[in-house]
Amino acid sequence: MKKLVIFEGPDGSGKSTAATKYAEETGSRMVHCGPYLDKGTQLKWIYLEAMLPALMDVDDVVMDRCWISEPVYGAVFRDGTDRLGQRGRDVLEAVARLVEARVVLCLPPEEVCLANWRRCHAQGGEYLQREEELRAVWRKYNDGAAIKTLTGLPMVRFDYTLEQK
Repeated sequence: MKKLVIFEGPDGSGKSTAATKYAEETGSRMVHCGPYLDKGTQLKWIYLEAMLPALMDVDDVVMDRCWISEPVYGAVFRDGTDRLGQRGRDVLEAVARLVEARVVLCLPPEEVCLANWRRCHAQGGEYLQREEELRAVWRKYNDGAAIKTLTGLPMVRFDYTLEQK
């Protein structure tokens, strides 16, 4: 059976770079998910479609972000709106378990994320618009108790800055 690896974390955490490198090294299909500003009820279908190659035993899949981020970003960026709801996230997670999904939580130090975010934001390439939003998102991902409420999938924490030493 094919596998699913999900790279999750705040803007500027290096998840897209790490996910792309991992996909290339493993020959996996890379799926960049989001940010989706206006997809609303279509989100569950987008995430499900991203997992289909693994579910159909066609390709291993690497997802750059997924439904796990929805309550984190919703709380900070969309006045608490979770566009999937608990039931939607539970269904997607159940599907992910069918392909033994694993989560890589990309979380370098807050100041590293902030510096990366500033660079990308200056070029118009980030979801969050204010530094305070990024700091709030980083804190939510860094809260061990809170992150365990977002997913029951096996998770490892990855800080790319430690790999460079």
